[in-house]
Amino acid sequence: MVPLLNLYVQEQFVFLAMKLKPDQGSQDVQPVKITYPGSFPMIPLGLTAVAANDNMAVMIWIFGDTQAAPVNYAGLNIDNEELVFFGFGGSNNYRQLIGEKADEFDGHGFITEYAAPTQELSIRHPLIEDLRSKHTYVTRLNTVISPDEMTVDPIFDFDAQLADVSNIRDLSGMKGVYNCEDTGFISSLPVIGNIISNSGNRPSPSAPAVSSNSTGPQSPENADSSVTPATGGSPAQSITVGVLVAVLLAGLVSLGIVMGRRSTRPSP
Repeated sequence: MVPLLNLYVQEQFVFLAMKLKPDQGSQDVQPVKITYPGSFPMIPLGLTAVAANDNMAVMIWIFGDTQAAPVNYAGLNIDNEELVFFGFGGSNNYRQLIGEKADEFDGHGFITEYAAPTQELSIRHPLIEDLRSKHTYVTRLNTVISPDEMTVDPIFDFDAQLADVSNIRDLSGMKGVYNCEDTGFISSLPVIGNIISNSGNRPSPSAPAVSSNSTGPQSPENADSSVTPATGGSPAQSITVGVLVAVLLAGLVSLGIVMGRRSTRPSP
């Protein structure tokens, strides 16, 4: 840590050191509030490199009178057309895209995931209540960065001209958001596809309704920066499900036959 600390010493930073009591664990840590005069919000990210992991997520909430934006880091953007969902668990490439776009700037980039008046926050927490009473606007920024990229401390400034940013992404009008829709073998299974899509006259939407970035603007705790598909799925997804179910049933039948044969064998 000495080389990293020396950089801040040379810039005449003030240090505050804290240590857990012997009988206390990390679960006992409470929020620490420090107030000091300054011109711009800044995160001493260089010190984080000592104990950071590769591709570590860094989420920053900034309360002020207007929206905050990075000064010495690039502003990242992810188009809805770039989002892809995998498999049946709702996983997606959102976090991967943040890392890839940040890597274009040597890890020095932030995406604005949420920016709106503080009155829209419905969370009930003393710390948030205090911040909301003093500031009229809140900005949430996120990035993915590795220790070797933590060479520049991000600085932020406020810009009243920036538009609000919603933390909801609606992909309900899009097609091809699932990776399985691009596989070639699905087109060779029209019969199974028709059986599944027409079974019970169930509607088969062309694309899922999707919310992204967080479960809603109501609370920082609930903001997990994830992209999750809503109910429904594409015909291609239904086809894939049908194929897997058919294979699974065939396997169970084969297993039953083998077990039946084994059970009828005479004992030695």
